[in-house]
Amino acid sequence: MQKYERKFLECLDLRGVSERTKVDYFRRIKPLEKYYSKDPTTLSIQQIREYFLHLIRVKKLSPATLKSSFFSIRFFYIHTVGLKKENFNFYKPKIEFKLPVVLNREEVKKIISMVRIYDYWILLTLAYQCGLRVSEVVSIKIADIDGELKTITIRNSKGNKDRTVPLPEKLYFQLREYWKTHRNRSLLFPLKHSNTKNFDRENTTKHIPIRTAQKVMSLTRKDAGILKKATFHTLRHSYATHLLEAGVNIKIIQHLLGHNSLRSTMIYLHLTNASQQKSVEIINGLMKDI
Repeated sequence: MQKYERKFLECLDLRGVSERTKVDYFRRIKPLEKYYSKDPTTLSIQQIREYFLHLIRVKKLSPATLKSSFFSIRFFYIHTVGLKKENFNFYKPKIEFKLPVVLNREEVKKIISMVRIYDYWILLTLAYQCGLRVSEVVSIKIADIDGELKTITIRNSKGNKDRTVPLPEKLYFQLREYWKTHRNRSLLFPLKHSNTKNFDRENTTKHIPIRTAQKVMSLTRKDAGILKKATFHTLRHSYATHLLEAGVNIKIIQHLLGHNSLRSTMIYLHLTNASQQKSVEIINGLMKDI
């Protein structure tokens, strides 16, 4: 590890940044180092500016990828090198408003029904029925499932936050039966296979990889004949939209999803007119006798 990497890692540790976010920050910094073949702490603002022109004109990165790279690189230079925020006024991230892809309930059922391997069937089912991110569902620990309250506590989620989500009763009993297939003492979804000698699924501390879960979703979507560009995260979007359509208060949905801001949750209002229809019904009911 180079000197600047050690210093940046110390900076991230002092701010309590999650391991996954650390990996993402370094993934944005390393191409900059490679582009100039030198320690990035020695680069000038002009060189950083030219690097972003390269990303825009040559690499033709999407606005979302550019935005992630910009904020990661800016964070690095402000907190590790000591530059000012004003030094980075040369670039203004483009703000895009894109509605997420959402599956209706029948499409969700169709996709999940196409999963042939029990481990992945229960994993996708749990992800949808609890509105979980892929990183959250694969790493669930047995100790975080409360059988009495029928809840799951999601630990160290995005923003290093914990939250509790309701676990449907039928699914709780399905999880109990699933656990009997591996009896791992810690993980709900322990790694299935490994080239490691004497691999023991019952005692492994590694969970099913995120990439495996994403690939399962991609393949089963195609097998189900769903043309929408649905990803694993689409299950979470669909969960939120279906709750909203069912009349669940948006503040409750915000809590269940673990959103810091209600603004993040309000995007689902654009995906359904159920709330508007219900409002009209309420207004009609209130006003009919006046």
